[in-house]
Amino acid sequence: MINICGVTEKRAEALLSLATTLHAGIHVLDKSLAGLRQMFACSTFNPIYVTMVHNAVCVESVRGLAYIFSTTMVISVFSMWMIMFRAALYPVQEAPALTPLSTCDSLELEPTGDVTDKSE
Repeated sequence: MINICGVTEKRAEALLSLATTLHAGIHVLDKSLAGLRQMFACSTFNPIYVTMVHNAVCVESVRGLAYIFSTTMVISVFSMWMIMFRAALYPVQEAPALTPLSTCDSLELEPTGDVTDKSE
């Protein structure tokens, strides 16, 4: 071995041991990466995502919209009652009579001093 490679028997055994350890380490790394790939696969996350989205869209949003609709209806009903009872609290007052147009014709309107004739 010394004549062919220039390596002693002890160094060749150390190199073989290092290559065996490196080979075993690469197999461990490969198995770890395969497990990690399986953990992050679509088949793992799809049920979780579907459950979360279905729960948010089909259950919680419907509850929220029902709550918004019911509170809006309650507010509108009580607002109309408030307006109705407020109007019933005070007596009805008649509006002042409008001035006939014939009395407005007798008014003389004079221009103010700031109007100028631009045609001159």
